[in-house]
Amino acid sequence: MNRRALIILIVVILVLIGILGGLGFSKYARSEESKEKVSLGNKYVQTGKYQEAILEFEKVIKIDKKNIPARIGLGNAYLSIKKYEEANKVLREAIDINSKRVDTYMQIAELYVQKNMVDEALLILKEGYQVTGDERLKNKIAELEGSLPITNIEVRVNQNEKYDLPAKVKIKVNNSEEEFGVKWDKAAADTSIVGSYVYNGVSEKYERKVKLTLTISPIEREVQMEKALKDKLDIFFSNFSEAYVAPFENGNISDDSLISFAIHHIWINNSGWVEMKEHNGYIKDSYIDTTTYRYFGKKVSVHKSVQGYPYENGCYRFPLASGEAYVFSQINKLYDLGNDFYKAEISIYVASSSFTGDIHGTMDQWMRTEGANPPSLDKKMTAKIKKVNEDGKERYILISYQNK
Repeated sequence: MNRRALIILIVVILVLIGILGGLGFSKYARSEESKEKVSLGNKYVQTGKYQEAILEFEKVIKIDKKNIPARIGLGNAYLSIKKYEEANKVLREAIDINSKRVDTYMQIAELYVQKNMVDEALLILKEGYQVTGDERLKNKIAELEGSLPITNIEVRVNQNEKYDLPAKVKIKVNNSEEEFGVKWDKAAADTSIVGSYVYNGVSEKYERKVKLTLTISPIEREVQMEKALKDKLDIFFSNFSEAYVAPFENGNISDDSLISFAIHHIWINNSGWVEMKEHNGYIKDSYIDTTTYRYFGKKVSVHKSVQGYPYENGCYRFPLASGEAYVFSQINKLYDLGNDFYKAEISIYVASSSFTGDIHGTMDQWMRTEGANPPSLDKKMTAKIKKVNEDGKERYILISYQNK
């Protein structure tokens, strides 16, 4: 190579170095300028100057089309002024620039969470986890799903009434109530058996949990009671009124009430089970269990002292008393609820301790037999009972006992 050619080559190399260096410097300068504008835009968002923030972020995107922080900042500004479509568009662009970047999914999800749009955050996180398989996204999904409320629906229908599980349900998502299709865990609702049943569903798109509680109410059919049945039920319900059983629902009677009932019942109707010492009576806990099982279908869960009845050495102690008012019940109406369940309407009467009349009688009869001091109506109750059959013997147990 001659001297002149060498000089030309050196000049060309120097020019290229200058150009490349200038390009590098220019790129560096643009990068620094973008960082400054993104920082300024974020400050504008923090101080509520959203329009100024939007202008700064748009300037960055114009000169640096792959700038992810600028798009996230712009999305945040749009979310702050509730321009959700614009926000979703620009945040989607941030993901599309590099769909493998986990931090982008996390940052966008956090923006949605800050705006109380957890459902939208979950969509982003689930998409990110599907693309990247990153455990951080999976853990965040679990955390957010655990914070979401379940949509509860309560429905009551009559037995054998047709009921279709709703195809769509209104669910509150992202600060607003919307209607979504729901996929249920069962294909259809069964209304043939009385009771309460739970159906679990998941909404489309946001996969929100829905819980539907379907209560099947019995169709009440009044039973025309013969005298033998009415007399039997009068005596059955008198067992509860004379023991002053407090109202309860759906078998939820407390141990205290069970113990109190059994002590009263045994003392009044089965004194042979009572051991008497001085002025106190003692009843074994096994007799308590036998009595509560007979009338309520359950035993005391834990034997213990209750108000007025200390529990000592496997026995309940109570003071012996006499001369109390005579309390009894009469059944007025009986309704068949199906599946051996019945509803009863009851009247409770109070008479003097000397009452010797017929508890199945009428007020006119009592006026004739008791004179000026007949039983008086104390209150009316509604009860739910169940007919049970054990060892070929039929009896009733009390399920609910409510003031009418």
